[in-house]
Amino acid sequence: MSTLQVALNNITISLPMPIFLVIEDVGWWQGADGSADKQPFRTGFTRRHCLDDYRALDRLGKKLHMRVALGMVLGEWGRTNLLKDIAGATWLGSGWDNHINQGKWLDETARYLYNHQDTLEIAMHGLCHEFWQDGLMDRSEFHDSNGTMRSEQILRSHLEAFGTLLAHNNLPARPRLFIPPALHHSFGNGKKSMQALLHGYGIDYVVTDFSRARQYGPTPA
Repeated sequence: MSTLQVALNNITISLPMPIFLVIEDVGWWQGADGSADKQPFRTGFTRRHCLDDYRALDRLGKKLHMRVALGMVLGEWGRTNLLKDIAGATWLGSGWDNHINQGKWLDETARYLYNHQDTLEIAMHGLCHEFWQDGLMDRSEFHDSNGTMRSEQILRSHLEAFGTLLAHNNLPARPRLFIPPALHHSFGNGKKSMQALLHGYGIDYVVTDFSRARQYGPTPA
């Protein structure tokens, strides 16, 4: 991270740059926004994503002299179609088939991310960003638009699937950051909170907009 260094009486004081760049919705291979057809809100690119997109993010981090947090959506990184058994994870349910996104780019990009951890930090954003039930799409994966959490069973299955996808792709395990999809989140409900659940999976920080989160209790002083 860039710093402002001040020398005073032979003492150097470094002041970190007061900015932390977070980029959401990284990880899609398909570029098209499928929300009009009950598919995820993707990036809207008119082409498939590719390794060069990650190279561009690495160059950005180097230009800014900081480690960039990538809010990763990993559903399209699946190699075994495991998401067909994860309730609410995809719009196809038990018919999920990810073969269209399986190719050499998975290994190439995973290797690139692993080798550029000093510039690009993987943060958890979700599997496919939204939640599907009875053929309908709901925003978002972990909380609904009112900030109400999904059931603990659902949440654990999605968190564990995210970890499995990291492992299957030899990506850095145990991200420390969570970025709520669509910034729908909640806090302040103690041992039943999303934060408590995330902590059990090694995630210690949530990056969000508190004005978009449901507040169950007062903000800690």
